[in-house]
Amino acid sequence: MKITVLTIFPELFSYLGEAPILKRAQEKGILEVRILDVKEYADGSFRHIDDSPYGGGAGMVLKCEPLFKALKEAGEGRRIVFSPAGRIYDQQLAHEYLKEDHLILLCGHYEGIDQRVIDACDEELSMGDYILSGGELPALTLIDSLGRLLEGALRKESTEEESFEDGLLEYPQYTKPAVYEGKEVPEVLLSGDHEKIRRWRLKQSLLRTQERRPDLLQKRGLSIDEELLMQEREEFLCNEEEAEGEGSVDIDAFNEKYSTILLEFMQAYRLGNNDPRFREALKNLTKVLQNIRKPSQVKAVNAISEEGARRAWLYAFSLAFGEEEAEDHEEALYRELLQLAAAYPER
Repeated sequence: MKITVLTIFPELFSYLGEAPILKRAQEKGILEVRILDVKEYADGSFRHIDDSPYGGGAGMVLKCEPLFKALKEAGEGRRIVFSPAGRIYDQQLAHEYLKEDHLILLCGHYEGIDQRVIDACDEELSMGDYILSGGELPALTLIDSLGRLLEGALRKESTEEESFEDGLLEYPQYTKPAVYEGKEVPEVLLSGDHEKIRRWRLKQSLLRTQERRPDLLQKRGLSIDEELLMQEREEFLCNEEEAEGEGSVDIDAFNEKYSTILLEFMQAYRLGNNDPRFREALKNLTKVLQNIRKPSQVKAVNAISEEGARRAWLYAFSLAFGEEEAEDHEEALYRELLQLAAAYPER
């Protein structure tokens, strides 16, 4: 893949020769990056590349003559100009760009670019709803995101499970040590059971995406397996018939599921009562509290309420608020939860 960049600040692209992944891709010949200094295509000894806008206004506009000369030098390719008015860049578009043999990236600066140059480009591209000083950082971002997707730049499995590749945010990652200052790596990751690990990671990706980027789930949808995983978070107590017949519960499983809902609730609690994520988390917590009040579950609750559930609460609270805030707020919020639980009638 070939990428040509038109810029008035070529020195900003030294990063491309230093970043390990992009450097390796270029050394392997799977990525070629060419930087054209637009100033070299300006006329006169002073090489003026900008001028004041017609009609008046603040700032300077990049002139069309040097830009058109640089575009001619760049040759044939898909011309992309960075602009706040353009299409928002995402992973889907990254894969679309990978199909191109040659991308030509035009970096604006100052107040903007003469519209005649923009009209000569194939598309305008935006990196988000914010303003930068120029197009150089977006160009670097685009090159970096494409370079790592090129076959041979990274191992295939390194990119397959990343955020946005499957329309989901990536699951949490852990490494050694297994325990640090009392914080433990989830036991399932140490189990060696690849299927359980896969399902745990998928579930974490689903929950994280639902919490932080629900718009992604709305566009993507869920498979049957994913629907079942999402439903698991609402299944906090063992089946009533099993609980009555066997007289025992899986306390560790209860604590894990209980912690998940508590964590979601406490993260949403900080957003305020009017936030839809808070209302959704409160609804889920309400279901838990109502289930706990069921007579058939009294034995299960008694088995963990004094120790196991308290540990689950403290663990979830420390994840949501951190150690310092936990000291200030944990007790008050815990009492508030107990009062909320007491408000529900027997069922």
